[in-house]
Amino acid sequence: MLNAVTEKTGVPGAVLIRAARPVSGMEIMMDNRQVRKKRIIADGPGKLTQAFGIDLKDNGKDLTMESSCLKIYNYAIGTANIKVKRSYRIGLSKGNDRQLRFMIEDKY
Repeated sequence: MLNAVTEKTGVPGAVLIRAARPVSGMEIMMDNRQVRKKRIIADGPGKLTQAFGIDLKDNGKDLTMESSCLKIYNYAIGTANIKVKRSYRIGLSKGNDRQLRFMIEDKY
């Protein structure tokens, strides 16, 4: 799984990145996953990390450092013509009343 820690050391807080829709590097990802269908390259937590070649050696990397091989970019959603939708988290006994699940509206 890919979790991005969002708080200072000692303060709990992270974002679980469960899936991705790759926009480049498809051939490498399909080889990493041994699949040929673009739609399923990274459509689940294990699939995502396998496709991107992410493993335990990447644990603890700073995703905001420009020199890191694993980064999260500040992406201006408003200029990208995409819609983000929200939903309730699933499988929780507490906090399931809040919409804390975010995804890009499917365009397939």
